[in-house]
Amino acid sequence: MVNFCWEELGNAGEVKVLSSPSVEQTLTLLAEVAEQQDEVLVSKLWHQVPAQETIIDECLSVLAKVALSLWPNWYGQTQWFTQSTAAEEIWLNHLRIQAISVEVDPSISTMWLKAVVPLCENNIPPQLTKLPRSLQVQQLIKAISPKGLTLALVTDDPQPRSMYLLGLAKAASWLADQSKVRVVLLVPTALAHHEELASIGYSALELQLPAPTEFLDTSVRVVLGQRGSPHPGSQMEQLLAKRIECDAELKGLFSFNQSIQTTTGQSFKVDLLWEEGKLIVELDGDEHRGRNRYTADRQRDYELVISGYLVLRISNDQVMSDCERVLEMIRNVVRLRPRSQALNNTLGA
Repeated sequence: MVNFCWEELGNAGEVKVLSSPSVEQTLTLLAEVAEQQDEVLVSKLWHQVPAQETIIDECLSVLAKVALSLWPNWYGQTQWFTQSTAAEEIWLNHLRIQAISVEVDPSISTMWLKAVVPLCENNIPPQLTKLPRSLQVQQLIKAISPKGLTLALVTDDPQPRSMYLLGLAKAASWLADQSKVRVVLLVPTALAHHEELASIGYSALELQLPAPTEFLDTSVRVVLGQRGSPHPGSQMEQLLAKRIECDAELKGLFSFNQSIQTTTGQSFKVDLLWEEGKLIVELDGDEHRGRNRYTADRQRDYELVISGYLVLRISNDQVMSDCERVLEMIRNVVRLRPRSQALNNTLGA
C-alpha cells in the first residue's frame, strides 16, 4: 500500500491535480483512504474526455443520484424529512422546507428544496435543468454532506484533445469555485504537465503505483461516511439492517460503519460492530477479490484480532442470495461469543 495523506489533496475550494500511471488503481486507493479517514468522496471517471459543459452536467447528475440515495436523510439529519408517500407526511415535508434554513443552515435554498423534494418523494434524481448549475451543485453537496466532500474528476484518456483537456481544467476550477469543496483532477502521468492544465497544475501531486492487475469498474465511485447507520448507497447494508432489526436475537446489538482503534494505533472503519461482544461483520464486494486488497484485508483482520475483535467476513453475494443463511451465521457466532469472552475473562483473572 502506498503511503498517502488525505491532507495532501489540498483545501476546500481548491483544485489539486493528481497524476498516476494507474488511474483506476489510484481511484481505488483514494476510496480506501477516504473510508479510513471518514471522509466523503464522490468521483466520476471518463475514458474519453468530453466537452466542458458535459463534464459539469454529468457531475451534477452523479451528485443528484447520490443525493437521491441518501433521501430523506439529508444535511446529516435522520429525522428531518420523511420518505412516506402518505398525504400527511408529504405535507409535513413541505412545512419542514420552510423551517430548515432557519434551524439547520441559512444557506440552504428553500426555492431549490421546493423544486426537488417532490422529485425525491417520487424516486426521481433531484436535477433540474431550469435552475442555475451553480445553485444546484451548491445545494446538492449541502444535502449530501453538511461538512463538505471531495469531488474527484478522473480520466484515463491517454491522448485527449487539447480543447477538451482545457475544458476539464476549467470545469474542475468552476466546480471548486462554486461548491467550495475540494476538487481532485486525477489524470495519467503523461498529462500531468500538459500545458492545458497549467492554470491548475502548479502544485501537482504524482503517485508512483504499480500497473493494475485487474479491471475495476470505477466510472462512478462514492464513499459516504454514515457512522452508526447502514450506507444509503449499499443495497446489501440496507437489506441486512432491515433483517437484523426484525430478528429477535440480533435486534439492537449491531451498529453500522463504526471506527475501531486498534492496539497498534491503527483506525479502521468496519461495516457492522457488536461492541459488547467485540464482534465485527464485514461485507465484501468484488473489489475485495483483488490481490492487493486481499492482502490489505488480511493485515486489517490481524490488527483487529490482536485488539480483541473477532472478524466474520461475508460476501455481498451471500447477503443478496440467501440473507436468512447470513443471519443464521451471525446468530451462531453471537451465541458463542459471550461464552468465549467469559472464558477469556476467567483465564485472565
